[in-house]
Amino acid sequence: MQGRSRPMLCVAGAGGAIGSAVKRRRVLGAAAGVIGGAVLAGCGTAVRPTAGSRVVTLVAALDVPATDLLGTPAGRTALYEQVLRQFTSAHRGLAVRVVPYTPSGAKETAILAGTGPDVFGDAAPTYATYVQQNLLLPLDVYLRRDNLPLSLWSPTVVKALQTAHGVFALSRGLDSYVFALNLSLFDRLGVSYPGPDWTHVEMAAAATRIASNRGGSRRYGLQLQGGPAGFLDALQTPIAGFGGSVTNSARSRQTLSAPASLQGAKWLVDTLLSPGAGIIGGLNVSLLHGNLGIQEMQQVDLLSLYQQWRSNFKWVLYPPPVYPARRSGGAAANYWAISGSTRQPDAAWELLSWLGAGSVFQRFYMKAFLMPPALNRLMPEWQATVEAVVPALKGKGIGWFTQSTQHGWGVAEPWFAYANTQVQQVDAAWWSKLLSHQVQVSAAMKGADQQANALLAAQAGQPTPSLQGQRAALRRARQRLGVMFAAGPQVVSGG
Repeated sequence: MQGRSRPMLCVAGAGGAIGSAVKRRRVLGAAAGVIGGAVLAGCGTAVRPTAGSRVVTLVAALDVPATDLLGTPAGRTALYEQVLRQFTSAHRGLAVRVVPYTPSGAKETAILAGTGPDVFGDAAPTYATYVQQNLLLPLDVYLRRDNLPLSLWSPTVVKALQTAHGVFALSRGLDSYVFALNLSLFDRLGVSYPGPDWTHVEMAAAATRIASNRGGSRRYGLQLQGGPAGFLDALQTPIAGFGGSVTNSARSRQTLSAPASLQGAKWLVDTLLSPGAGIIGGLNVSLLHGNLGIQEMQQVDLLSLYQQWRSNFKWVLYPPPVYPARRSGGAAANYWAISGSTRQPDAAWELLSWLGAGSVFQRFYMKAFLMPPALNRLMPEWQATVEAVVPALKGKGIGWFTQSTQHGWGVAEPWFAYANTQVQQVDAAWWSKLLSHQVQVSAAMKGADQQANALLAAQAGQPTPSLQGQRAALRRARQRLGVMFAAGPQVVSGG
């Protein structure tokens, strides 16, 4: 391969959390020098494309909480180019061009038109859309050829990325959820600390004891991720914990009314969400201000929350609780993928596997952005890196993030093989009825399943055309428009 001319790859970046990254600015300003030094040590300038080089385009993942420490987007791109030198040095004749992030909708259009990036990183919620539109390159053949076992990555991510037709992406890292406890509030109220092996029953009991609504002052026991539109986000964790699932394995049916799923839903609504016991997202509650006892939090938020909390009160992190069937917590499975329209799939795979299955880039990612690696075996290094940069986090329980990733405690955001957006809209409507006490849990789960499965069945009979078919239709449409515009002046003059 060394003597052959090879293409330059284009890489694009993840943007699903760009908005939230902006909100997390000024995180760990004092650590900027430490992070910058770790990134730049040993890095040279990027290899530039030469005549005869193959160029692969890459959208680099920039939705990370500490990007403000690294300067402008151009500066962050330069950091990616520096570490990519190690890839291009080992792949002679292959160059990588880092291109700016574009929103997912624009990326879908570009891939369909054949002008999208070769390789890109993105956030978990976009995966279903890309898969449903046949916009990604299948990876199973490459995984088998290079003998890359799926056990390299967190079981949570593997399950989230698997489809009935194979795997279309590699893990970019798991954003796990754990719980932060305001121990100062526990002390003030005389509520005993639960142990880290707490059960769902103990969590609900602690939340209920902390909650209060006296004298017009509201104090909440627990905050969970999700909101009125986050029906499945809120339900998936207890449903999995009780041994159920939001969907069947093929993601072709919703299964909220199945016996185990219904048990989890009833526990959440009837026990945990009883008046004052806990809340589901959306409200301005805070551990810092003492009006919240237990908060579910994402790994990506760890550093910004630490910046707020510091030593203002006594706090610690706990793992997800143990439910009757398993320990279960939320997670977001972010990923790297290859555009289905890439003109150089083999070269794109070489880059993708280096990003998602190699340790060089992932160690850079940890040190540059303090973000978790995709590879399970590197998670202890992530913990050591974070604690070295922020020594005050030692003893706070950030190791639970590591254990959640390695043991598959997380439950990734559910999605459906067809009509994903429409189904979630149906579910959100039933969730609103449930929270406003217009319907009982059993009736809500049954009604949501009936409507969702009718949508799924209808869509299953209308499979999405292949990427080649979609591109051919797009070309024909453009040709028709060209003919119309060419004929336009003649029609006008003839009138």
